Amino acid sequence: MRSVIILILSAFILSGCAARSVDKTLYDIESYIMERPDSALTILDTMDRRILKSERQRAHHALLHAMALDKNYIDVSDDSIARTAVEYYSKRGPEKYEARSLYYLGLAYYYQEKYDKAILEFTKAEEIAKKSDSLYWGFIKMGQADSYAKTHNDIEELRSIEDAYDICMNLKETYYINASKLRLAQALINLENYKKADSLLLELIETENNDIRIRLSAMVTYAFRNTLYDDVNHQKAINIYDTIIKEYNGLFMKNKDYWAWAYSLNQIDKKNESRTLISELIKNDTSATASYWLYLIAKSNKSDKEALKHLEEYDDKNTHAISSALRQSLATTQRNYYESQYELTQLKIKNRTQNLVIIIFIALCIIITFAWFVTRRIRLYNKEKEDHLKYAEDIKRQLEDARKEDYPELKRKYVALYKSKFEVIGALYEQYSMSFEKKNAEKAVYEKVAELMKDFKEDFDDNKNLENILNDGLDNIMTKLRSEMPKLKEMDYSVFCLIAIGFDVTTISYLLNVTMNTVYIRKSRMKQSIDAENPPHKTQFMELLN
Repeated sequence: MRSVIILILSAFILSGCAARSVDKTLYDIESYIMERPDSALTILDTMDRRILKSERQRAHHALLHAMALDKNYIDVSDDSIARTAVEYYSKRGPEKYEARSLYYLGLAYYYQEKYDKAILEFTKAEEIAKKSDSLYWGFIKMGQADSYAKTHNDIEELRSIEDAYDICMNLKETYYINASKLRLAQALINLENYKKADSLLLELIETENNDIRIRLSAMVTYAFRNTLYDDVNHQKAINIYDTIIKEYNGLFMKNKDYWAWAYSLNQIDKKNESRTLISELIKNDTSATASYWLYLIAKSNKSDKEALKHLEEYDDKNTHAISSALRQSLATTQRNYYESQYELTQLKIKNRTQNLVIIIFIALCIIITFAWFVTRRIRLYNKEKEDHLKYAEDIKRQLEDARKEDYPELKRKYVALYKSKFEVIGALYEQYSMSFEKKNAEKAVYEKVAELMKDFKEDFDDNKNLENILNDGLDNIMTKLRSEMPKLKEMDYSVFCLIAIGFDVTTISYLLNVTMNTVYIRKSRMKQSIDAENPPHKTQFMELLN
């Protein structure tokens, strides 16, 4: 049993190591695929597909394979390679890989001549790449430009390539800047802006150390422009074609360039060379483009019958171009629909996000308000508890002070009058003794204090004999005060009476149901008034107030 467990664990460890090894290989290839695409393609082609165990590894391999083929200038119309990557990365991400997968799927459709589908995939890729991958955003815009060019939509072609040029300029990558500049020149030629196109092409041709592929492509484009369009120069075109053939074996020259070369040779009376070249071309090229060039050559040779024949052939074959133009209209409509749908989706996401933020904000406000309310109630409860406990302490202290007074008759009468109320200390102590070992002892004492103080206050409000007690015990002190200080208010007399007995400000404010500040103000004003009026018993009044 133990050996079986060891074998299982070993299998897991080995499979994990193998998976990490595959991932490392794929990421290594990705690190140099742009600089050494030929090496990357060799490794990818020879890699055993069976070691790609996970869906993620198969998607990564498919994406790198599509990249390597493209960087090696191999036009692949098989969309299954890119589709494998799209199906994974559109669900799992990251966005950078999703955009690249969509781009290569668009390229596959482009090579299949399904330009409407190509434009749609490029548009999807653009929406993602412009947020996550500026380099491929530039590639995507050039792919769009190529697709529009194939369907004769020159305006959209120029717009796309201008965007690509701006993107590459921001990247500050010389190769891609020149590549987009070349495509911009080609788009300008289609729109008959030859002056600006020539300026860009000559800049690419004459720049030292420029990439040979871009330089040759610029030479081919410039030669073609001098063959057919405004201010033609057939000799200049032939010189460029001769250089490309002799030095670079016709690299980057296509059928249309060989037809343009043959046409220029015919135009400068090198008709034998022109006919030799044409005889080779018509063996493999029967397209509408071939018919058009044959029409131009026959027309320049004043062979009207032959020119008419080739023109009719061109007209019959060019039906395909009209269909392409119609497909382009469909592609543009699809592109616009996709963009509007994308914007609508983004708006919905934004609205949902805003609504969620509002809901969270309201919930937080409710929680904060509730917490503030509960905290305030607890704070008030604690304050009220402290006040009542303080009242109990004040009563105890005042009773102790009363025993030390020099007015035995006053103490006797006061104690006799409030004898029942002085039992509060005993009641409090009894409650405290009963609750001492309980968890809610503090609360029990607090509640008892609140009950006793309530009864005490009610009894005080109903008692009308307090002034009589003072008068009896202090030689008619309250009668003298009322007589000598008639301008004082009833509240003043009550405050004086309680101060004379010995209550402090806290207890007085509670018994009179006023703030402590009010008691202080009343006391201060009475002293000022007594001092100002200078009554006969001023000294006795002031001693009691102090």
